[in-house]
Amino acid sequence: MDEIPAEIVEKEKEIESGKEDLAKKPEGMRSKIVEGRVAKTLNELVLLEQPYIRDDKISVKEYIKQTIASLGENIQVRRFTRFNLGEGIEKRSTDFAAEVAAQTAAKA
Repeated sequence: MDEIPAEIVEKEKEIESGKEDLAKKPEGMRSKIVEGRVAKTLNELVLLEQPYIRDDKISVKEYIKQTIASLGENIQVRRFTRFNLGEGIEKRSTDFAAEVAAQTAAKA
C-alpha cells in the first residue's frame, strides 16, 4: 500500500469525507471513519491485500507465505492479470422473430 500515489489517497479521502452519512457524526469519529474507509478501499486496489480467490478468508499475501513454507522456495509475483466480474462475457443478440420464421419455414 506504500506504493499507492498520494494523490489517489487524498482523492479517496475527499470522496469519503463528502459522504452524507458522516455529517451527523462527531468530528473526532469522522476522521477515524474516513481513515478506515480509505484503508478498505486501498486494500481492494493492492493485489497482495486482496482475498485469495479459492479461500476468501486469507489474503493473497498469506497464501504466498503458506506456499513458501510448504515448498521451501522463495516465491515472487512477477505478473498477473486482473479480471472484473462479468468481463469478457458477450451476450448473444438474436432476432427471435426471424429465428421462429426460419424454423416454421423449414417445417413447411
